[in-house]
Amino acid sequence: MANRRDRESPPAMPRWVKLFGIVVLILLVVFVIAHLAGGGLGNHLPSGSDG
Repeated sequence: MANRRDRESPPAMPRWVKLFGIVVLILLVVFVIAHLAGGGLGNHLPSGSDG
């Protein structure tokens, strides 16, 4: 016979784990949008062809 504990859900994730995941996801989305929009880290680097 199956125990009642077999059907219980696993313990919930700590709040800091959820918060960390949300922050990482937001940063990733911002990074992708910046690169798709033509921005990104390349604008902050000096180019060697000033003339």
